[in-house]
Amino acid sequence: MNFDSSPLDLVNPLFATKPGPNCLPGPYLPFGMARPGPDSVYPQPTHGHRPGAPVRGFSQTHVAGTGGASRYANFSLYPFAGSLRINGTKPFFQPPVGDMSLTENTEQSASVGVYECRMRQFDIDVAIAATRHCGIHRWRWCSGGEAGMILDAASVLQHGVSPSGETQWFEAWDSEGESIGGFVQILSDTRLIGRSDFRGGWGHDKPYSLYFSLETSAPMSDFQLANAHGVVPLPRIGAAVAGSGCRVAVSFGEIPEVEVRVGVSFVSVAQADRWLRDEARGKTFDQLVSAAREEWAERLGHFHVAGGTEAQRSLFFNCLYRLHCLPTDLGVDEENPFWTSGVRQFTDFYCLWDSIRNANSFFHLFDPDLSRDFCNALLDTAEQTGWLPDAHIAMQPAFMQSACSGDILFREAQVKGIKGVNYARALHHLRRNAEVVPPDPLVQGRYLAPIQQRGFLATGDASCVVSREVEYFYNDWCIGKLAGALGETKVAADYDQKSQKIWDHWRSDLSAFAPKLPDGSWDERYDPAKTHQRSWMDPYCYESNGHCWTLCALHQIPELMEKFGGPEGFIRHLDNVWDCGWFEVKETRMHLPALYTFAGRPDRAGERMLDAITHEFTNDERGFSGNEDMGCTAAFYLWGAMGLYPIMGQPRMALT
Repeated sequence: MNFDSSPLDLVNPLFATKPGPNCLPGPYLPFGMARPGPDSVYPQPTHGHRPGAPVRGFSQTHVAGTGGASRYANFSLYPFAGSLRINGTKPFFQPPVGDMSLTENTEQSASVGVYECRMRQFDIDVAIAATRHCGIHRWRWCSGGEAGMILDAASVLQHGVSPSGETQWFEAWDSEGESIGGFVQILSDTRLIGRSDFRGGWGHDKPYSLYFSLETSAPMSDFQLANAHGVVPLPRIGAAVAGSGCRVAVSFGEIPEVEVRVGVSFVSVAQADRWLRDEARGKTFDQLVSAAREEWAERLGHFHVAGGTEAQRSLFFNCLYRLHCLPTDLGVDEENPFWTSGVRQFTDFYCLWDSIRNANSFFHLFDPDLSRDFCNALLDTAEQTGWLPDAHIAMQPAFMQSACSGDILFREAQVKGIKGVNYARALHHLRRNAEVVPPDPLVQGRYLAPIQQRGFLATGDASCVVSREVEYFYNDWCIGKLAGALGETKVAADYDQKSQKIWDHWRSDLSAFAPKLPDGSWDERYDPAKTHQRSWMDPYCYESNGHCWTLCALHQIPELMEKFGGPEGFIRHLDNVWDCGWFEVKETRMHLPALYTFAGRPDRAGERMLDAITHEFTNDERGFSGNEDMGCTAAFYLWGAMGLYPIMGQPRMALT
């Protein structure tokens, strides 16, 4: 067999960068904090980038592959040619743009380590590279003239159409981002420093701060400072502006090329400057690109792919590249502003509910040390805050789409032999999530109060009560299995018994799990074939219908087969899912092809999986339908290409 020897040549960083998949066109290192790249004009997708739309700047931080309202896109830089305009309304500084269509980044290209585009309005060639904590920008003014730059220290993505602070249709856990404070100081004619405070975005509305240290290769002059209230007079070396909406505009004079390097930190300006010093100073732009390519070559070089077409092999490495984007690696006590504990820490888990479907299983097999570090980071957060999070975003616990999927993560890690994790402490926190009524079940624990009162969730107790109960019961099963492995036999028996209560919610006339009203009677309004338009707030099922959620009772697969009349009836039900058009590459349905294998038809599983990875993935900017979601969509392709599929929380793989 001829194995690929150059995976970097097969990676296309523009893969899946259209709105929907929301993957990043700009460069990043594996789990790096700096993810610089282009941001389009409003409204913006969650990764900031709409191919063909006018560009409003190139910011240093992004999340990738997410839905909902976004985070980050902070410290945006906008190069221009000509004279700055100063207006009487926000944001006060305006580059001399005549035709906005000429600021499109349609003339864009990318390879591992570098993103490039042409700003036609100003005839500027833009190139962007990244280190782990720094965005590196090189601008070339091809037609000469006065070169300028706007630093928008208040930049944050706007996913909707309403301005920050105005009435929004989003939930509290899915609100528009906004600048709420900070400062920028002119430290010298080549240095700007500052801090920006934000709130809003998917997951929570708690405030968070980021710091930056910026340096330029050419002296800056003609400084202009502004905040949300207007232009600040007497700008000079040493001057500063504070508050929300901080911005700086500068001139470089008539110069053909400028490099701007921006270090970012959650901790301090000094830490941001340390990253600049340690990672970027004394190295040329091309050397930084080469260093990034070397790191990716080492990471991707562990995988050798034979067979298929070149496009299929490219898809494999594109998905592998995407899989290594989130979460954000904070290092060992380097980038956590809240505590130190000697543990490698992460944030921007977007979210375990997504990644435990298959992405964590991929790392368990191919990078067990990384799996260990993920587990320990989450466990450390639980030790420090009292609650194990499902999502941890911008340094804060965030919205849970159901229960905390750490139950599944730690059970699977333990049974697959991931070493170096304190599973006894993990069990303690998993049980706390499952047994203690939390202050806020949106981000902690479970909706336990009604369960403790009457024994079950009823319609109206929370959103998505059917899918929530299905997940609670499977999580209980995982807790019981972990307890049993640790010798906690009574705990194991108790949780196994709890997990069997899923059958209290079975309706044989519907062949599905179903909701109850508070008095214990069935909710007759429920139709397991339907899904609410805003499915994340459906009263019954989250982002899928009841028939698909019934197939998520992964601890009861043999029993489910019996309910459908044995393997043949189970296969007919699975076929019906496809015949009705309910299957898509979506978290709660990704495992469905593998269920054919449990019914004795791995050939049928293979047909369904091959059809999915062949027709729902394209090796271009479209990529796939839906969000990338913390690696689970990328991992779906990787597993499908290998002919295996993991059953989350279990040691079993299904042949496909």
